[in-house]
Amino acid sequence: MHFRKVTLVGVGLLGGSLGMALRRRGLADEVQGFVRRASSVAECLALGVVDRCSRNLAEAVVDADLVVLCSPVGQSPGLFREMSRHLSPDCLVTDVGSVKSDLVAEIEPLAQGAGVRFVGSHPMAGAEKSGPAHARADLFEGAVCVVTPTTASDPSAVLAILGLTRRSGTITRGSVTFEGRELFNAESGQMKGLSDEEWRSVRGSAVGLVTQNPRGALNPVMRLGEQL
Repeated sequence: MHFRKVTLVGVGLLGGSLGMALRRRGLADEVQGFVRRASSVAECLALGVVDRCSRNLAEAVVDADLVVLCSPVGQSPGLFREMSRHLSPDCLVTDVGSVKSDLVAEIEPLAQGAGVRFVGSHPMAGAEKSGPAHARADLFEGAVCVVTPTTASDPSAVLAILGLTRRSGTITRGSVTFEGRELFNAESGQMKGLSDEEWRSVRGSAVGLVTQNPRGALNPVMRLGEQL
């Protein structure tokens, strides 16, 4: 799993830590940050949490093959609308927000209209202090990451996000299995494709995937390798 350009929309504790993890693990040729203040640009570059940083959202996301919304949840839909016309076709978009049901419901159709792929996620990691100054490359080590595919999710996009979480440290052991078939191995990072019919069957029941139930609440969060 390697990206040419990853853009972090918002570079605080989680965004900064993800940027450091991506850079340390060599998962991207370039990690670009988007922030609002000039002082934040200077801070992010001085701390080394990103390779480049911009206050121009269009400039930040252009040519990115992965965009991660690391902004406050309430700002994410507006930011997506603002950046959507500047995204490359088939760009992969995810987020780190702790609120999933409403956010996924709002952003997913916007992503479909923009011709890009969106899969929600939430790494369950944090610290007492916020901001890029407290970011750590190992913040996600051993943490659970909630991944929330829907019936409209592109299978390759879901597997790509699972691969990203593993490589950034959130899921480090076990495997995703369905009816005795291994779909994803955390140790090797190997991902195996499914037919459309198989994917429709596996959604919501594959080990390690956390989906939304009909009432909009999240099913129980489980570590990779445990049964839902």
